[in-house]
Amino acid sequence: MRTALAAAVAARHTPIIAVGEPEFLGRFGFVAAQGLEMPGPVETRRLLVLTGRGGTVVAGPVRRPATASALRATTLRSTRRAAAGGRPRQA
Repeated sequence: MRTALAAAVAARHTPIIAVGEPEFLGRFGFVAAQGLEMPGPVETRRLLVLTGRGGTVVAGPVRRPATASALRATTLRSTRRAAAGGRPRQA
């Protein structure tokens, strides 16, 4: 978990939003997400965020990307660039 989160932060894939147990995810730096709205039945206490560098503030509705495959492709490219020592492209 620490390795995956460190890679995501290094590749500037933050903030990271998670739904899970605060007691577990809190060990990795996740905190309660204030001001986020998640569709579906989600317990507010389980909606968490990891901001990474700069403490980015996130608020508003959480929406699914247009296509999951487009998100995976973008993430894979950025992760490969970061692993090769390059900087990810800014959106």
